[in-house]
Amino acid sequence: MGLLALQTDTPWPLTESISSNVSIWLWTVFSIVVVTLASWLVEMKTHPLRERVFYYVFFVPLASQGVTYYAMASNLGNVPTIPSLNVERSDDYFRAEFLIHYIPTFFVSIGVNMNLMLVSGVSWATIVFTIVVTLGMYICLLISAIVSTNYKWGWFAFHACGVVVLSFLIGQTGLRESRRVGVHQDYRLLAIFALVVDYAYTICWGLGTGSNTISVNAATIFHSVIDLLQLPVWGSIFLAMSRRWDYDVMGLHFTVDGRSNTGYAKTPNVHVPVNHGHNPTEEHSTREKVYENGGQPQPTRQEIETI
Repeated sequence: MGLLALQTDTPWPLTESISSNVSIWLWTVFSIVVVTLASWLVEMKTHPLRERVFYYVFFVPLASQGVTYYAMASNLGNVPTIPSLNVERSDDYFRAEFLIHYIPTFFVSIGVNMNLMLVSGVSWATIVFTIVVTLGMYICLLISAIVSTNYKWGWFAFHACGVVVLSFLIGQTGLRESRRVGVHQDYRLLAIFALVVDYAYTICWGLGTGSNTISVNAATIFHSVIDLLQLPVWGSIFLAMSRRWDYDVMGLHFTVDGRSNTGYAKTPNVHVPVNHGHNPTEEHSTREKVYENGGQPQPTRQEIETI
């Protein structure tokens, strides 16, 4: 299958591209991703409907990863680039660069960091900032990949700065808040794993696309191993750990309660039906019962309409 793909799908005149053996390996990666996606779908069914937020965040990145590796194994989605180092500059040398690979990189990195920060219990502002930093990091790396001069290293430096900022957000801010919600041990292991993968990706890019130190085959295999570690492996460990976490303590109670009115007013140790009628006597009686049971009073319809 790998040799057939290389024979039929070679849209550009490339001096250096993937070999048939690497194509076969990419088909293997594609298969692993598909099996992982199917297993997560089955596993998700064992969770309550409103405790599946981590699965939802992971599904789009994993699906995009599968589609991308299908294209890469078919030798599609690459463009010719001219390296700025370790090659004689000429119009005849073109190195294959899979720009399509940056699409799942965006989704996977955002999904991994978003779930990690959700677990830590940080504020939504910190989560949004983390997502923006992650997106900016890989946009800089994408721009650097298509620049054929040494100016690409400026964009790479911007990416490296983003990695440092991300390390601070995950390693310090997230770890500090995870102690407050009681998941710091699990969070520490997951954070170390995620950051090591981020740094490995940066090193791989610098050796391959950046400096042309390693071949296209070596760089492609390196990237694929990192992708497998980043989502199928890391994600499976994450989801396995999530079974023992308390969604309420982590501030993820919205995934349990949902956004709709279930018809019950939640008070400490008492559940009183919310009165949707207009009878003041019944509303007053309901509020008195809440007081008698040591709960908090629920506002009446007239009070809500006044507000």
